[in-house]
Amino acid sequence: MIQPVSSTEDISTPLAISASFQRLAMEKYIEGIQLEKQGSLSQGNLHCVPILQAFKLDPDVDVTYSYQNRRKSSSSSSSSFSKDVEEEEGMGHVTAITVSPALSIDDLIDSICQDTEVSYMPLKKSRPVWISKLPGEVIVHILCHLVLQSLGSIAQFALVCKPFFLLTRSPTLWRTACESMFSNSSEAFMQPISDLVFSTYQGQWLRMIKEKPRIRYDGVYIATCQYVRPGASDTAWTRPVHLVTYYRYLRFFPDGRVLNFISNDEPIQVVHLMVPSFTKRQFFRGNFDWDGNDKVVVRMTEDGRTSEHFEIRLLIKHPNAHRKRRSYKLAWESYTSRKVEGGDEGPVNAYNIRLMKPFVFSAVTSYRVDFTKEKDSAVRACV
Repeated sequence: MIQPVSSTEDISTPLAISASFQRLAMEKYIEGIQLEKQGSLSQGNLHCVPILQAFKLDPDVDVTYSYQNRRKSSSSSSSSFSKDVEEEEGMGHVTAITVSPALSIDDLIDSICQDTEVSYMPLKKSRPVWISKLPGEVIVHILCHLVLQSLGSIAQFALVCKPFFLLTRSPTLWRTACESMFSNSSEAFMQPISDLVFSTYQGQWLRMIKEKPRIRYDGVYIATCQYVRPGASDTAWTRPVHLVTYYRYLRFFPDGRVLNFISNDEPIQVVHLMVPSFTKRQFFRGNFDWDGNDKVVVRMTEDGRTSEHFEIRLLIKHPNAHRKRRSYKLAWESYTSRKVEGGDEGPVNAYNIRLMKPFVFSAVTSYRVDFTKEKDSAVRACV
């Protein structure tokens, strides 16, 4: 689940500059800047010679120099020096964002949204921004597909630039996400989802995504469990004990299916096995019911032992319920089983959940979320 990092140097185009030429151009450019800062009349216009040589070696040397100075602006002297160079070299396409310490995040967002002069500005003059030719409606339509697969990717997309940030604030984007994520509950809402967002969340679809409890389908819920087991000893002087660690894996699907796996293997060895076609001992499959709020009921049977039915009742712990940054969790409410043989149901066996650890959500980038399947037919196929 490690995403590849693309290189900033495009070696497939003739405009790419080798590292040696970039270093030489930077040395010439710095030499010209230093001569210009000295202001010696005896030097005349000789300071233009190294700068011209630098631009012949690398047409974007001024952009690289300005970027390096901004990164080294920890001291006030270097910060003012970088500012002077940017003003003298005409670096108008590089815009800094000044944030007041007393400005809240909501005020900052409002100021960006109200900015009418937001446009795509290339970091390097010689490289145009081709995505600026794409209409914003098309980008929002693409984001509507992306938000269903990975909600965190929308936040990464918004960090690129101001135009991208404004596109991620589109109500169309978050309405699509709400209608897909919350309309898959087993019981219909007492009121339509469009009425719910206006009555409870002031008509803000993004706020509904942040505050309303929900089940996540783009990853797996993992509960780390431990218990102490006494060991054997050859002598009476020692009494060893073993701390055993095992994991409970729980994966939900939008069509109502659920997979549960109990294993001693680490998550990195198990997440790719959590697919409907996998079968093994201690692997459970079934369906779940979600009331649309914070209660989830999971009903499942173990592969190869369908005579015993298991039921888990869980509570959704939303990370923003108390305005605290925390993980998505599912807490245990009850855990029972019942044997069914020949149509006769046996007594209910309740398990002790006092030592049961909650399920903590972990995103998996290789999972594909499909909200288009019919839920009823998929649930009947699992039972």
